[in-house]
Amino acid sequence: MKDDNFLKANNAKHLWHPMGHPKDSLESPPRIITKAQGVKITDIDGHQTVDAVGGLWCVNLGYSNQRIKDAITNQLSDLPYYSSFAALPILWQLKHLTWCEIYFLKTA
Repeated sequence: MKDDNFLKANNAKHLWHPMGHPKDSLESPPRIITKAQGVKITDIDGHQTVDAVGGLWCVNLGYSNQRIKDAITNQLSDLPYYSSFAALPILWQLKHLTWCEIYFLKTA
């Protein structure tokens, strides 16, 4: 595994970060986020901040939410992947969910 200095030096050289021009990212590389818990994210240097963007709407219940992790684990045991081109099996699962839960399922 590469060390932190390697990651920092190559942060913007081979990965285009969203919401910015590649040249800007090279001159001022974005933070490398390594951990998240609740509403806080931690970068490679250990600095913590509140993730006010909420993972772009995909972690609105917080990072590492135990109920979400349990649901993901259970789903991975039952059906880790299925193409939605034939939607009948997923419709059976969705018939008991509320609109908010369906929205979360489809965006997460």
